[in-house]
Amino acid sequence: MEVGIIGGGASGIMTAIIAARNGHHVTILEHNNRIGKKILATGNGRCNFTNMDMNTSFYHGEDVTFAGKILNQYNHLDTIRFFTELGLYSKNKNGGLYPYCEQASAVLDVLRMEAARLHIHLIVEVHVTDIKKEDRFCVSCQDAKHNMKKLFFDKVVIAAGSQASNVQGSDGSGYELLKKLGLTVRKPLPALVQLQSDETYFKSVSGIRCDARLKLLVDQQVIHNERGELQLTAYGISGIPVFQLSSEAARALDEKKEVRVVIDFMPDLESVDDMKLFLENRIRQNPEKICEELFLGLFHKNIGQLLLKLCGIRGNVKSISLTPEQCTDLSKRIKQFDVPISATNPFDQAQTCSGGLKTSELSETLEVKKIKGLYVTGELIDIDGACGGYNLQWAWSSGMVAGNQI
Repeated sequence: MEVGIIGGGASGIMTAIIAARNGHHVTILEHNNRIGKKILATGNGRCNFTNMDMNTSFYHGEDVTFAGKILNQYNHLDTIRFFTELGLYSKNKNGGLYPYCEQASAVLDVLRMEAARLHIHLIVEVHVTDIKKEDRFCVSCQDAKHNMKKLFFDKVVIAAGSQASNVQGSDGSGYELLKKLGLTVRKPLPALVQLQSDETYFKSVSGIRCDARLKLLVDQQVIHNERGELQLTAYGISGIPVFQLSSEAARALDEKKEVRVVIDFMPDLESVDDMKLFLENRIRQNPEKICEELFLGLFHKNIGQLLLKLCGIRGNVKSISLTPEQCTDLSKRIKQFDVPISATNPFDQAQTCSGGLKTSELSETLEVKKIKGLYVTGELIDIDGACGGYNLQWAWSSGMVAGNQI
């Protein structure tokens, strides 16, 4: 049987390998000049390819239970076994699995070697413009010289990926193919991405990193909590905990809801009252210190100056002169630093997308319900994961499911 895979990213390569192992003739049609380019950018070039802590709480989507149905068929242990058999030795770093050399190229290399061993046909620098189903599938495409050609397949997998990342060819054209086929796509939005704020004070703390706890509030309701290394930027906030909030933040912003992130700069203390008691004890122990010196060893100097400024407290006055009300205000700023969010950074800075093909269009084998023989995998589906190998695991699992069903 002739199988056409549109897209040579993680899920497309996995689908191709599994289908080829099952005895089919497989062709990958890839927009770039080689397959797997996005894999090289994952995990800051180290490729966190799965995670030992795997459940649907790490995924988002209109129907996140669908992710569980796919992951239950092929999970992280199947992924580890698959790559071990290809000769990739891995290391566990706090639950995240990386190639032992911590180079994403190792993951891509073993996939390319297996694809070559299985004689998977690669057609690169080709753009698919249309898919029609008659007796067989007719795939219309255009090569780098703008020549049009038609290819015919018994089964087709759309694994074209999203427009997230700055990798050339990440243009979101797969969504247009889905729409041409009459399928319903939930609006794609940037995910695992930085968040912007219109507050001007961020320029004074740009580039600072610190441990913090973050709460995402949508229309004043707490939606998500994260703790980790926060990065303050000239435009707003970044870092892993921000990325983990960003999918829900992006969806809420698109729905014109109020989005705020509350930062706790002292997460080891439970409450504002605890923070106030801590400050008062610190002042009593060092009555000669000026307010600017009050945060030495706690925060970056610029954060301390910003907190004082927002509370209307001069940095050069003695801390012993602070009133109880000023101590309370300062404690609230430290524990409940309120940031209004105005936007996310654009798609080219996002690691993945929220949204995509509605899962109601798919069976649990990832076959399109109304077009037999057509499958969709990976980022194009309305499932996106947290940082930590979850999006690659979704790619591997969806590729394994589709490949075995074929």
